[in-house]
Amino acid sequence: MIFFPVYSGGGSIRFRTKILLTFLLTTMAITGMSTVFFYNYVSEIVEKNYRESALSNLEQVYTIVENSMESMYTSTQTMLVSASFLDPLVRWLNNASDRNYSMALTKTAENLQELAGSSELIDYVYLYTPGGSFDGLLYRRNQNFDFEKSELMPIEKSGNRGFWYPAMENPIWDTGETVIPWVFGFNCGDRRNTLCYLVILIRQSNLQKLIAGIDNVYDGFGIYDSQGRTILEYGDIDPLKDWLDFPEQIKAYDSLGGQNGYLMFHSYVESNDWHMLMCRSRRYVTGSIREIHITIIGANILIMLFGIFVMVLLVRRLTESLRELTYQMECMRNGDLTARLPYQHRDEIGQIAVRFNYMAERIEDLVDKQMVNIQELKEEKERVLEVQKQKREAELRALQAQIRPHFLYNTLNVITWEAASKGEKKISALSSSLGKFFRLTLSKGDEIIPLRDELAHVKSYLNIQQICYGKNLDYRIEAPKELENVLMIKLLLQPLVENSFYHGIKPMDRDGCIRVKVLKSGDDICFVVEDNGAGIPASRLQLMNESLEAGLISQGDGYGIYNVNERVRLYYGDGYGLTYESEPGTGTRAFLKIGCERAGEKDEL
Repeated sequence: MIFFPVYSGGGSIRFRTKILLTFLLTTMAITGMSTVFFYNYVSEIVEKNYRESALSNLEQVYTIVENSMESMYTSTQTMLVSASFLDPLVRWLNNASDRNYSMALTKTAENLQELAGSSELIDYVYLYTPGGSFDGLLYRRNQNFDFEKSELMPIEKSGNRGFWYPAMENPIWDTGETVIPWVFGFNCGDRRNTLCYLVILIRQSNLQKLIAGIDNVYDGFGIYDSQGRTILEYGDIDPLKDWLDFPEQIKAYDSLGGQNGYLMFHSYVESNDWHMLMCRSRRYVTGSIREIHITIIGANILIMLFGIFVMVLLVRRLTESLRELTYQMECMRNGDLTARLPYQHRDEIGQIAVRFNYMAERIEDLVDKQMVNIQELKEEKERVLEVQKQKREAELRALQAQIRPHFLYNTLNVITWEAASKGEKKISALSSSLGKFFRLTLSKGDEIIPLRDELAHVKSYLNIQQICYGKNLDYRIEAPKELENVLMIKLLLQPLVENSFYHGIKPMDRDGCIRVKVLKSGDDICFVVEDNGAGIPASRLQLMNESLEAGLISQGDGYGIYNVNERVRLYYGDGYGLTYESEPGTGTRAFLKIGCERAGEKDEL
């Protein structure tokens, strides 16, 4: 049986009243505020939306104009560096013969016609040189036109982009059309380095057609150069003229302000040094908002009355259902996973109840499964750790067992030979060293020993070899005293020293020396076993190091050094192990890197 807490009727009524009063006051405040501020707010929104739309349209106009001008500039520059254009012109300027003039006239006309046809904006192209002028031969030229005396003649050196002039009546051809001149000055490259001028006339009506249809959301449109001279304008241009007369700090804003009431939009075409201006009346933008404002006031009042009625009904029903839901959720929060919400209706609260009950059942199932999985994972982890431990011990002991026994037999033969031929002192020393050697080898069954015991084991081995081979062998063992208690796997150094003796010192006729050094490198220990013996050939040395790196056994090198390498890698990890350096005829160095452990830091195997 599900228990519900009992609430007093007065408390429930206060909550419902609070909701109703909150809704009523909020609705009235919203309605009142919307009535007072609606016009300004909506005006700002409409104006903002219009401004964004207008700026987008202006951006399209800018892109079209910029791309068209850039295309014309590219076509012009291509023609000015073309051999078919320059070569005939240069020949004529260098030698003003009739034949050269005829050739220059023909080729220049072809190139100028091709340039005029490269853009829908260009109608006329004219070339001036000090020796004569050329055009496309398509129109009848004004015979009274003198370029040097005309306003098109630049009074200063033109830049890479040439000069743009304001709109004017066609000064070169008697067409009566309004054109926009573009003048380029360039050197032809003849002997006198003659300065010539190329005049491109853009018909103003062509430019207007190019941008027509995009700027139809404006009352007035105009393009002006940096001096305020007209390039193109149409529509209501009075606000545009006013804008041109304003100081620069006023031009930074998009509105003239005051009683003019216009929105202004500006874009700068840097390649032409043109300013594009567009304007729209604010009254036109916000004129239709007043009627909408009155309609929304009436709608707000109706919505408020209907909302109060609906809220009264909903609050009464919601509070009871929500109270029950709150209680069951509290039970769930306190750990009662059996909490459920009994609700028979199929409204929104019923959907919440279904989902809550489903969630509670899923949580209960998941918690049960999680507990089972946790227990299974703990058992599986223990089994894996045990198997890994057993495998590791088996591998280490198997590798330990691979140490070759021939040294024992060789030493016993030497002892027998010494006893028969030379006397007791040497036999005593040899037997003593051999005893120490085996005692340290056994180490009471321990696999992990202090560094001092490992070095004593190596010293015993070298004493035995020194007794056997006399003055042919000398050795040195260098180890810092503070490292004597460092723990390590036993029988790592003796196979390396043995390898240095048999493969490095013994094959040589001269005296040999083996040097064992112990170095501290950060948190690691590095052993260096160095001899002055025969050395290792480069090809074999490379094969040895590659095999050691890969954990393989190189054929012909025996198992001793690979046994040491594998034991170190199994115990300390892949970052540790054995490498060799050698120079044939000079000697060999073995580098063994292990982790630095002290007593109590790591369990023995």
